Parts: sequence; C-alpha cells; structure tokens
Amino acid sequence: MIIAHQSTAGQTSWTATQVVDRFGPLPLARLRMSPLPGNAVEQDAVEILAGEQRLFELHDGVLLEKTMGAFESYIAGVLIWALNDFIRRDRLGIVYGPDGLFRIAPDEIRIPDVSFVSWQRLPNGEVPRDAISSIVPDLVAEIISHGNTPREMENKRHEYL
Repeated sequence: MIIAHQSTAGQTSWTATQVVDRFGPLPLARLRMSPLPGNAVEQDAVEILAGEQRLFELHDGVLLEKTMGAFESYIAGVLIWALNDFIRRDRLGIVYGPDGLFRIAPDEIRIPDVSFVSWQRLPNGEVPRDAISSIVPDLVAEIISHGNTPREMENKRHEYL
C-alpha cells in the first residue's frame, strides 16, 4: 500500500513503508489520513482537538492518535495525584494530565500522559493559556498502552531526552 502523492504545498506524503519504519507496525486507525501523513501542521492537531475532542501528536507532519485505555488512565491518575501531592506541598510547579499538548520542537507536538513543569520555566510564574505549550516539561511519564509500538516509545524517549 502506498499513501504517497504530491501535496499542494509541494511536500510529498509519506509511504506506508516510511510510516512503519518510523513508528513500527501500528494500527492504521491511529494514523490520521486527512491531511495525508507528511503534510500535517500544528493547527491540524488543534482543530481536531477542538472539533472532535480527539488527541493527536504531530511527528514530522504525521498525525498519530494518542492511545490510552481505562487502565492506563487510572495509572496516569494515580501518578498525577502522587506527583501533585509532592509538588504542591513545596510549591515547585504544576502537573499536567494526559491532554496537555507540548511543542518539543518546531512542528513536533507531544502529549505525555503526565508531565511536570517547574515555576522557573513558566513565564512570569503563570500557566500558559495557549492550545499548545511551548514550554518543554521538566518531567514526563508515558504509560505504555496497547496501541503503542516499541519503536514509537523508543522515539519518544530520544525526543524527550
């Protein structure tokens, strides 16, 4: 299967082989086909979230749906509760849940399951109100879900570090 074509922006969409090489053999349902892989931008992820209430990470122009089941959500909740208890006691910063979008590089959006940002990183000590935060978190936790591939998680480890 080939999902390549010349886009109106002059970019070439990714092939199925390129998607598998980058993310591993993932369920096709996680791959957003509009815009075609390779042509997506940050605004696409924001519009999907606003219109469909679905979370998509942006990887090199590819929108990949965030996976999280009930059990993974429970684990994230426990981590958020424990981290928040520690962070609030010493007023160290803020904790984000599993729907906080972060720009870790230009046109690279990640949505960690749990993240912490220290007050020192927050402009004027205020929580940003942007749809996508430009602040790279001090700490992130990714709960491995059924739909995640080992290659996808390895990529995230390298990106966060």
